[in-house]
Amino acid sequence: MSDSNRSDEQTVLGVEIGGTKLQVGYGTVSGKLWRLWRCHARPHGGARAILGDVYGLLGQALRHAAEHDWPKPGAIGIGFGGPVDAVRGATLISHQVDGWKDYPLVQDFSQRFDLPVRLENDASTAALAEATLGGGKGFKRVFYVTVGSGIGGGWVLNGGLDPGQGIGMAEIGHLACQDEQGRWVRLEDVASGWGIQAHARRQLEREPEAGATLLQAAGGDPSKITTEEIARCAARGDDFSLRMLGYGAEYLGWGLANMITLLAPDRVVIGGGVALAGESYWRMLQESVERHVFHLFRGRYELVPSELGENVVVAGALLVAGARLP
Repeated sequence: MSDSNRSDEQTVLGVEIGGTKLQVGYGTVSGKLWRLWRCHARPHGGARAILGDVYGLLGQALRHAAEHDWPKPGAIGIGFGGPVDAVRGATLISHQVDGWKDYPLVQDFSQRFDLPVRLENDASTAALAEATLGGGKGFKRVFYVTVGSGIGGGWVLNGGLDPGQGIGMAEIGHLACQDEQGRWVRLEDVASGWGIQAHARRQLEREPEAGATLLQAAGGDPSKITTEEIARCAARGDDFSLRMLGYGAEYLGWGLANMITLLAPDRVVIGGGVALAGESYWRMLQESVERHVFHLFRGRYELVPSELGENVVVAGALLVAGARLP
């Protein structure tokens, strides 16, 4: 960032701690990102290895700021990839990485950096960013859902993040539904990227001829079928792959319709890798929502893609950090 791009706003640090990606951003309380530092997470090293890498990124950020005479940060915001207790400032668990159970993350950061710290779930921080700066900007009632390897959600009302009771809110990925075999599962088991590719692999065993194009694209190995490859084959007109995307879109549409029926958002912002699956996926998703939503709410909401891309959690963490300042 050049000196001419500086603002007079209070500066803060935003941190994203994910199972595969770690990011630290230096920016302002309004979510303006000055510079970003990132690295791959080392999940096999557990929480301690990831914390070591995060502290290394924060050290780089602080050294860079000092060298360029940037204002000192006033707080740190953290978006964590898993359930958290925002009131206690502790992580509850991570589904990808060991060592995060009941971990006092806010206390750890506060002692190390001598700054106020606020912790939120990564989907919640992303929701705040999209509602403030992205696809939900200007709307009072915004629901955000990220659809990737899992499914997370966040609810923003009148510009403020709703944290529920402090241990989670808008956990749409954990809605109970029945899969194609009638088993009760979570929504993310069937509508996430992992859910879609798992269904495709199962279905390929039942319909090997219909799935031949997809299997060939995966090099003949069913275990290498990914949602990205399914989307590419669907875009080229492969009917089997299109049906696999439709499977996930139908379930997610059902989940979103239930959420819309309960919360009546003005806008639903959808992020994550699966949201990039193409026009056919979006059309099927919208059709599913319309089919399942309370009929009086039809036409009174919008589904839009995320606008902030890979920086969405860090931008939200900057906003979260600003809430810790006087």
